[in-house]
Amino acid sequence: MKKLLTVFVLLVAVMTVEAAVKIEKIEPTDWFAGMKNSELQLMVYGPGISTADVNTAYPGAKIKEVVRLDSPNYLLVYMDLAGAQPGIMKLNFTNGGKKQTVSYALKARALRGEE
Repeated sequence: MKKLLTVFVLLVAVMTVEAAVKIEKIEPTDWFAGMKNSELQLMVYGPGISTADVNTAYPGAKIKEVVRLDSPNYLLVYMDLAGAQPGIMKLNFTNGGKKQTVSYALKARALRGEE
C-alpha cells in the first residue's frame, strides 16, 4: 500500500510540474505598432505550452485566434494590433492555475523620410 501511495504522490508531482508555464522563446522577438497590415502572428515555444491560454489587456491589441499545433511545445497566437500604440505589451499565459507574464515590445515605426 505504501508503494502505491508513493507512486501516486510522484505522479501528481510530475503532473504539477508539467502544468507550470515556462515560455522559452517568442518569435518575432518584437514588432512595430502602426503597420499597414495590423495582423501579427506569434510563435511561442516552451515545454507543454500548447495547453496554455493566453490573453492581454494592452489597449488596441486583440487576440484573434490561438492555434495549438501537434507538438505540445509550440503555440501560435494571431493578434490584431490595429489600434495599438508603441509600448510594452504584457502577454499572460496560464496553464493549470500557473501563470507567466511576458513583456513584448511594440516599437514605433519610422516613417519614410524620418531616418
